[in-house]
Amino acid sequence: MDNQKTVYLVVNPVAGQQTARDFVKSYVKPLLEPSGYSIKAYETQSVGDAARIAREISEQPASTAQGGARTVVLAGGDGTMHEFIEGIYSLGGKEAKGERWELVMIPVGTANALYASTYPPGTPPPSLSDTLSGHTSSFEEETLAKLSSLAAFLTAGKKPTTLPISLSSFTGSDRNANAAPTPIPSHVVISTCLHSNLLATAENLRAEYPGVERFKVAARENAGKFYDAKLVLHGGSSGTVQVYEPATSSFVETGSRVIDGTFAYFLSSAACPRLEPTFVISPLLERIPDKESMDVLVIRPGRDPRIRKILDEAEYESFKAVRDAGDQEVLDKLSEAWVPRACEVVGKAYEEGRHVDLTYTPEGDVESRGTGPRVVEVYRCTGFEWTPRDKDDKGSHLVCADGSLMHIPSGGSASVRLDKGAEGKGEICLWT
Repeated sequence: MDNQKTVYLVVNPVAGQQTARDFVKSYVKPLLEPSGYSIKAYETQSVGDAARIAREISEQPASTAQGGARTVVLAGGDGTMHEFIEGIYSLGGKEAKGERWELVMIPVGTANALYASTYPPGTPPPSLSDTLSGHTSSFEEETLAKLSSLAAFLTAGKKPTTLPISLSSFTGSDRNANAAPTPIPSHVVISTCLHSNLLATAENLRAEYPGVERFKVAARENAGKFYDAKLVLHGGSSGTVQVYEPATSSFVETGSRVIDGTFAYFLSSAACPRLEPTFVISPLLERIPDKESMDVLVIRPGRDPRIRKILDEAEYESFKAVRDAGDQEVLDKLSEAWVPRACEVVGKAYEEGRHVDLTYTPEGDVESRGTGPRVVEVYRCTGFEWTPRDKDDKGSHLVCADGSLMHIPSGGSASVRLDKGAEGKGEICLWT
């Protein structure tokens, strides 16, 4: 091991609005350089290059002066960190076992979900020592906020926290499908249904809408789609699967670990309540934290009394029955009725996550914390399996892991579990 204090600085120059290089030069280095650390800088050259850099850094001797940890300052977005963590997980052999990685985030990406979740709106700007504050006296408040993670690293007495990582594996019969041969680590979100499909649409809108507005446009385009699948949930930290009860604002044990039917929305996360600063999609991670579990959010249109009425009047038991009959008229009617509901419910995520408290009235309206069926089902668990029912429905086979899109092989499934101890790769921590 080396006894020199070293910081590895990884910059993604094309992240977000392509400001990373200038931001690091103007604001990050002026704080790092006088702090006594040796800086080893890297720039990503292409998609996936952050993983290569992680492997290259792993070949450098860890610092005894830093307790054997490697400290990495990442200037980019969630995608840059996702790639870097993938690089850590790709390390093999005994040299990777037991290592400690301490990550500092400089949020210059597009959405910066991890940063928004760690420092939600209203978080006061970081406090710095007298020595460092002299370098930041001319910084604007927004700039200081982006330096919060770095300030935590440079503040004596603070310690980093473990970053929850979920692992996704894919199985199936289609050997030519885009399936990962090894588990894929995620620190932000794993999703399918509306969320993954709107991301795919959003990529096609990037040129027209370079900012986060493209996600809202894509959401409207995909809001009326349905996905048939089987979901199996695995027990959480208590050994059981729990479900959120809006009426009591608490989690209660549920005996149902298998959900087989039609979904409109599916998303899971263990670390990121917010996908944007004001889009609080998993608010219970903030309200009722549990570091040993993940939250799975499910919206099933068949629970809506108005949707149920359409099915009953057409004499169908399920969405699948309508598809099997090829009744496009009823499918169109269901989609038309569901779109405003989907927009209404998901839109409540912009109101500090009020969507998880919604329940249905007998008439099919929604209210907050009533006694009717949950509009959004939130399950607390340690993992799940998602198996598409229709091999021809590409949408139900599309999975998002931290913004990266993958396809479940035909006849296959996605299996996700919360990692315990970084699979022998040591510990990944975040300075907050």
